[in-house]
Amino acid sequence: GEAGELQRFLGSLDHFQSWLSRTQMTVASEDIPNSLAEAEKLLNQHQQLRDEIDTYAPEYAKIKEFGDKVTEGEDDPQYMFLRQRLQALDDGWHELLQMWENRQQLLSQSLSLQMFLRDAKQAEVLLSQQDNFLSKEDVPIAPVDKQTSVQAAENLIKRHEAFITTMDANDEKINAVLQFSNRLIDENHYDREKIHKKAESISERRDQNRQRSDEQLERHKDQHILQQFLQECDELRDWLQDKMAAAQDETYRDAKNLHSKYVRHKAFESEIAANKDRLDRVVEEGEAIMQAKPETRDQIEPMLADLSNQWEDLETTTKEKGERLFDANRSVLYQQSCDDVDSWVTNLESQIVTSDDFGKDLTTVNLHVQKQNQMENQMKMKEQQVQELESQSQHLRSMEPDKEEEIESRRALVAERFAKIQGPLMMRRANLDKVKRIHQFMRDIEDEKLWIEEMMPRATNQEYGNSLLSVQLLIKKNHSLQVEIDNHEPRIMSVVQVGQDLIDSGHSHSEEFQSLINDYCNAGKH
Repeated sequence: GEAGELQRFLGSLDHFQSWLSRTQMTVASEDIPNSLAEAEKLLNQHQQLRDEIDTYAPEYAKIKEFGDKVTEGEDDPQYMFLRQRLQALDDGWHELLQMWENRQQLLSQSLSLQMFLRDAKQAEVLLSQQDNFLSKEDVPIAPVDKQTSVQAAENLIKRHEAFITTMDANDEKINAVLQFSNRLIDENHYDREKIHKKAESISERRDQNRQRSDEQLERHKDQHILQQFLQECDELRDWLQDKMAAAQDETYRDAKNLHSKYVRHKAFESEIAANKDRLDRVVEEGEAIMQAKPETRDQIEPMLADLSNQWEDLETTTKEKGERLFDANRSVLYQQSCDDVDSWVTNLESQIVTSDDFGKDLTTVNLHVQKQNQMENQMKMKEQQVQELESQSQHLRSMEPDKEEEIESRRALVAERFAKIQGPLMMRRANLDKVKRIHQFMRDIEDEKLWIEEMMPRATNQEYGNSLLSVQLLIKKNHSLQVEIDNHEPRIMSVVQVGQDLIDSGHSHSEEFQSLINDYCNAGKH
C-alpha cells in the first residue's frame, strides 16, 4: 500500500521534474523576433506554453502536498534527499514562472518594437514621397509666353497648396509614430536607444520637409508676383507701341475737318495723361519687388528704364504733333472751332426754343430727361472748347495783328451765344423736373390705390375661425397684415406730402391733386 503509493509518487515526481527541465529550457530561449509576423508567432507560442504551465499547476500542487506529508518528521537520509528534491522542484517551479514572465515581457516589447518599426517605415515612405515631390518641384518650368508664365505660377501655387494639405494629413500619422516611440521609451523598452534614434530621424526629416515646403511656397508666390509684373510690363509696352503708332500718324496734315482731328487729338492727349498712373504703378511694383528680392534688379531695372523712356517719347511725340497740327493750320482750326460751337448752339436753340413738349406721361418725360442729360453733357464738352478758343485767339492775334479785331469779335460772339443758351437749358431742366414730379405723383397715387385694393380683401375678411388653431392662424395673419400696413405708411405719407407740396406751390392743377389725395385717403379709410 504505502510503498506502492510512494513508488507512484516518485514516478510522478520524476515525470514532473523532466517536464519542468524541458519547459525551462524552452522558456530560456533567447530568440528575438525580426519581423512583426515572427513576433506575433513567438508571442502566441509563449502563450500556449503558459496554458501548458497552467495545466501542470494542479499536479505541482498535488506533488508538493503529498511530498510535504511524506517527508514530514522523517530523518531518514532517503527522505531528507526527497525533501531536497521537493525543495529543488519548488524552486524550479517558481523560477519557471518568473522566466515565463520575463520572456513574456521581452516578447511583448519585441512585438511593440516591430509594430513601431512597421509604422516608422510607413512614415519614412511618406517622408520620401514628400522629399521626392519637393525635389521635383525645384526644377523651373520654362514658360511659353508671359500669359503662360502667370498661369504656370498660379498652377504651381495651387499644386503646392494641395501638397501642403496632404502633408498636414500625413502629419497625423507621423505624430502617432512619434507618440508611440515616446510611450515605448517611457516604458523603458529594451531597445529604447534604437527607437529614440529612429523617431528623432523621422521628426527631423518631417521638420526639414516642412521648412522646404514653406520656402518653396514662398518662392512660388514670389515667382507669381514677378510673372504678373512682367505681364503688366508687356501689356504696357504693347499699349505704348500702339499709341506711338497713332501719335506718329501723319494724316493730320490735311486741313480738311481739321477741327474734328484736333478734338480727337485732344482726346488722345487726355487718354495718354489718364494712363500715366499705369506707368507709375508698374514702376512702384517693380521697385517693391527689387527691394524685396535684390536678385531681380538686373532683370527689372532695364525694363522700367525702357518703359519710362518709351513713355517720355510718346508724350513728346504727342505734344509735338499737337503743336504741328495747330501751328500749321492755326487760322483754319480757329475758324472751324468757332463754327463748330456756333452750329452746336444753333442746333440746341432750335431744340429748346421751339419745343414746349415735356412729355404727356412719366415714360415720355423720362425720355426727355435722358435727352436733356445728353445736352448737358455736350454743354460741358463745348464749355472746354470755348475756353480753348480764348487761348487760340490770343495766339492767333499775335500772329496776325491786322486781323485782331475780327478774331476777337468772332470769339466774343461765340462765347456770348454759348453763355446765353445756358439759361434756357437750365430752365428746360427745371421745367422737366417739375413735370416729372407731377407725373411721378400721379403714378405713385395710382400705385398706392392699387396697393389699397390688394390689401382691402385681407383687411375686411369676416372669417373669425371655428377652432383654436384656426383662430390662432387668423390672429397671426392679421398681425402680419398690420405689420405690412405699418411698414408701408412712410411711403403713403411721402406720396401725400409730394402732392401737398405741389398744391402749396400754387400749381394750376391743384384742385385735381387735392381730389386725388382725398380719393386716396378715403380709399385707405375704408
